[in-house]
Amino acid sequence: MFGNASGRNIRAKWIGWAGWISLLLAGACRWSPRESNTCTVLVRVGDEVLCRKDIPASVYRQMHGQDSVLAVKKYIDRWVTEHVFLYYARQNVDTARINRLAEDYRNSLLSEFYETELRGTLSDSIRIGRDELQAFYERHKQNFPAEDTLIRWRYVIMNDSFKDRYKVMRWFRGGKPEDTEKIEEQYKNLLAVKLDSSQWIPFSEARKIMPFLQLRKPYGRKYPYRITKSRESRVYLVDIFDAVYPGDILPYDYIEPQLRMLLKQKKWKNSLQALRQKMRYEAEKQKIVKYE
Repeated sequence: MFGNASGRNIRAKWIGWAGWISLLLAGACRWSPRESNTCTVLVRVGDEVLCRKDIPASVYRQMHGQDSVLAVKKYIDRWVTEHVFLYYARQNVDTARINRLAEDYRNSLLSEFYETELRGTLSDSIRIGRDELQAFYERHKQNFPAEDTLIRWRYVIMNDSFKDRYKVMRWFRGGKPEDTEKIEEQYKNLLAVKLDSSQWIPFSEARKIMPFLQLRKPYGRKYPYRITKSRESRVYLVDIFDAVYPGDILPYDYIEPQLRMLLKQKKWKNSLQALRQKMRYEAEKQKIVKYE
């Protein structure tokens, strides 16, 4: 193939560009740790260099022959294009401004990381009592309007063929502790049971369970919502005994976790501010701060 002058020229050109890439690929698996610390320069762009060891093995892994050579050449081409652009950027952009921005960002990260460490230490010392939390709620409850309708309810769902369904209906309507215990004894024979009515839930979630539910004002303890509904071979016993509508003040029990988080965050900020002032006092006392 390379028997004539033209062939020799082609061969020389091939060796000139791709030969060293082939050597790179052939020797990649034979580099020792000592060799990996040296740099065999492949190309320079200004003061930046690309070393042979900088070519990731993933570029040519599972490739053979010219395919691997072309993959490495493509990587080098991308590297050169990117670093030529960076070279001219350094010549034309105010690097002092970039350095200032980088320093500002570094200082911001330092403060953020240090604050995160302090948060763990200071948060352990923050205690919030129930009386304090309720007092905070009373002062700020106007800031917590409901956006959706919330309810507190209890229910039982059972097959209409269940032989003791009328007993369960009577116990459910009774609502006494002993009636609740009797329903709980039938738990395995019922399709769904919710007898703990302390939890507030969005009315939209309740309607996912029972789409037939309707709720209109006026409503509250004076206007209880109790129904017995037969549908799709099932009997639904429902007791909605409390509701909050959009615009109403959210009940304390519903937003207690949120209130605790808000109050803890407020205390944390106050503690951090006090710590900052203490740090400044100590720094000035130890002459770390010097006014000229």
